[in-house]
Amino acid sequence: MGVVILHGLLIMFICWIIGHAVGVLAQRTVDQHIKQYKELFPMPKAETQASDQDDQTGMSDQEAVATAQPVTGPTEEVSPVSPGV
Repeated sequence: MGVVILHGLLIMFICWIIGHAVGVLAQRTVDQHIKQYKELFPMPKAETQASDQDDQTGMSDQEAVATAQPVTGPTEEVSPVSPGV
């Protein structure tokens, strides 16, 4: 039984190495394509700055959370099943 587990672990390790190598190559390829796309189609400076802001408020996500007001509303409980149905 120990031989089967040893063989299984060895094959898993080999597959992990192969998968890691394929993943690194794929990531490098994607990075190169993104870089090439950005060189061919550069974004204007104004659009880049606008996309960094949260809508038109100019607040970061942390500022928006800090200034958010709690939601208040009716406290009536709603029954999931209506009686008599």
